[in-house]
Parts: sequence; structure tokens; C-alpha cells
Amino acid sequence: MFSRAIMATAVVSVLSIPLSAVTARAPGEAAGATPPSGVVAVSTGGLRVTPQSLAVTVEAGRRQQSAVQLTNVGGSAVRWWIADGEGAASRPGRLGEVQRSWAVTGMAVGWGIGTESGNVWISDVDLLRNDSYTPDGIRRSEGWPTPWANINPGPLDMAYVPSRSLMCQVKTGAENGIACWDPRTGDVRADIVGEFAWTAAPQRGLAYRPDDDSFYVGGWDQGRIYHIRGLGNPRPGSVISSCVPPDRAVAGLGWSAGFDRLWVATQSPRDLVYALDPDTCRTLATVAPPDADPSTGAGLDVGPDGSLWIMSAGVGAPPATSGTASQIGSGLPVFATAPWLAAERSSGSLRPGGSLRIGIRVDATRLAPGRYEATLYVLSDEEQNCLTAVPVRLLVRPAPH
Repeated sequence: MFSRAIMATAVVSVLSIPLSAVTARAPGEAAGATPPSGVVAVSTGGLRVTPQSLAVTVEAGRRQQSAVQLTNVGGSAVRWWIADGEGAASRPGRLGEVQRSWAVTGMAVGWGIGTESGNVWISDVDLLRNDSYTPDGIRRSEGWPTPWANINPGPLDMAYVPSRSLMCQVKTGAENGIACWDPRTGDVRADIVGEFAWTAAPQRGLAYRPDDDSFYVGGWDQGRIYHIRGLGNPRPGSVISSCVPPDRAVAGLGWSAGFDRLWVATQSPRDLVYALDPDTCRTLATVAPPDADPSTGAGLDVGPDGSLWIMSAGVGAPPATSGTASQIGSGLPVFATAPWLAAERSSGSLRPGGSLRIGIRVDATRLAPGRYEATLYVLSDEEQNCLTAVPVRLLVRPAPH
């Protein structure tokens, strides 16, 4: 054991985010401040969103402007961040809400965790293999040895690359790097190795960012998180940037697509999971894992619905303590970019009693006549009722001849 089209659906999401400063403030806006670290970044503010729904009509080939009003009816500042997108709306649960948690069976010491095609993959760092489970913890027949991974620490955290149908995974030893294997056969189809700053020491956590085909990799040996180029780049593995997280005991990483939020699992006395700004490693929120055993934090992945899958490594002798896999809410719905919908502001903070009008632009210059549906998701940093859904209906009329 080692240590440490005619009808489309769109989403505009307003996310909670602590800000160190807010520029170009409206009269009701407040200067942001970094909240203290805790179970979750929470204020006693109350964000009211009006109207409760939006209906927009526009001629094909033209643009239209609408708006929502944000009002802080609480007693302290409320923070928010706006991002727009399209795609089926999802509700991954409130941050930290436990959706599933089960003991991992048939392993010695579970560590890495990754999701693909309804499977939850978990790595065994002692038996040197990866095995597949249902989301409810039933072990599947699909499972593969990892001869490319050295024992202690063995195959670690993993991240799925949908465009290549490959699961990529941290490997350590004589050749620190990333191995990418076929979940249907276990065969390694690609790898990332070479002399880079991050390969100078073993890493533990791995996350894949699909919008720019890149990875985040990090571990406690260096206490740093690297943003590196992915398999489609001429120089895969080369460093784009790096930053030092607030807790340097990095054990697992995950990426929330569309929100530019990097999740970090740690192996430390509290094993906190952090949501970080990926460019600066500034803390946006923290949450405690369901497993209360200290210093057992391990792999992390973001599921297709936006929820977090986290792994607590086993302690002691198998089989009774081979680890716990848990699915918890991230508070963040999943979406992709909506080219015809945009919010005029991306982030801000409202002081008590403050109000702010957020312009919502609809661009029908490339939309066919018909009806479109959208949803505005409003997340604030309140503890209760932090998610507000505002239905949006768009009618695109034919242009006059």
C-alpha cells in the first residue's frame, strides 16, 4: 500500500463562482471576495431571477434582444457566472449530494476511476488491472490486465477520450506518462511519453478537456497541475501551462465541460474535493467525500451527466477494504455551445438589495423558421434553492418577401 435544427434545446447557465475582484460593476454589484475553504462555498444571500419564463419572436435573418433580472434579496453578496449552450438539460444534483456509494468488490486496492458508455472503470494498483462495473457497483465481465503499469503505484487515474473511443490513464515507473487503451480489448492504442516537466516525477490525476483536445495531469510528488497537449497535437504531452493547487496532495482530476472548471481530488487528512479555476488553481468551491476515512482520496472523473465520480482507496489488507466508489452532485448541468444564444455578461457579484439586468441576445441570422426551446439555468452560491430553471421559447418567423 502506498501513501499519498427546427427544434433545438439550449441552455444558458449562471454558475456560482467566488471572485477576487469584479470590474465594470453596475450600481447593485458588489466587489467579490474569495470565500473561506469549507464543505461548500456558501453565502446567506438570496438570488431572485425574473421573469420566470421568456418568450421571444424574431424574423429569420435578424437578431433580437431579451433580458433576465437578477436581484439579491438576501443579507450578503451573491456570486454568479453565466455560460450559454445547447443540449439536453441535466440535473446532476446539488454539490456534494450523494447519489450512489458502494464498496468495490474483487479488488485489492482500487484507485483510478473513469466512465464510458455506461461503465464505471476502476483500476487496481496492487493487482495491476482495470475492471468495469455498473453504476450501481455490479462487477462486469469486462476487465483487463495492465502490463504496461509498474507496481507501486500501478495504474492510476483515468479519463475517457470520446473522439478516439479510448480510455487514457496515468502510468508511472521508468517511463512516467499516459497510456490510452481500448475499453473493449484492453489493448494500448496510443501513449504520451517523453521528456516534459510533468514526466520528471510520477503523477496521479488525469482529466481530459475535449474542446481543445488537451489533458490536465498532476500529483503530489510535484504538487503541481499541468495543462498539456493531447493526442491530436503534433507535440502531445507538451506543456501549455501549469499552476499550484491549494492542496498539493493531488490524487485525481476531472473536467466539467463548458464551465471551465477543474475538479481535484486530494489525499490528505480531510480528502477534500476542490473545484478550481484551471488557469490559476484558485479555489471555486470545496466538498467533502462520502467516505470519512482520512488520507484515502484517489481517482476522480466527471460523468456524462455532470456528476462527480470519486474513488476512496482501500486501506489495510484486502478484500474487505478495497475501496469505495461514490457518485455525488456537482451542481453543474451539462451543455454544449449554442451559437444562436448569448448572455452579455459572463460573471459578477451582487451586494444585498442589488439588482442587475443581464441582456440575452438571440441571433436568428442562421436559423430556419420554426420553434426553438431553451432553458436558463441560474446557479448562485446559496446553500438552498441555488438552481433556478427559466424556460425560454423562441419563434423564428419567415422573413417577408
